[in-house]
Amino acid sequence: MGSATTSAFIRYRKKDYRGALEAFRRGRTTDPQLQQLTKFYTGLSLAVLGLPAQASAEVEQALKLAPGLAADRARPNACATRSRPPRRRAAS
Repeated sequence: MGSATTSAFIRYRKKDYRGALEAFRRGRTTDPQLQQLTKFYTGLSLAVLGLPAQASAEVEQALKLAPGLAADRARPNACATRSRPPRRRAAS
């Protein structure tokens, strides 16, 4: 992971969304997973900054970069949800 990308994630975690956005945009990588994460977190930063249309576009680009990666991460959660018994609500 490059220093700009590392800096971006640290800024995001510290809720410095504008700084994170700038660092994500400076970061360059050839790793498809990091490219996808960078686009995704760029989108999250834009959403927090009140730019939902741009945020949505970044997330869509992230999914197009490596669609299999997103699906692979989501699959275990979907399977776990199906195998759990439904929750029962306590009687009032």
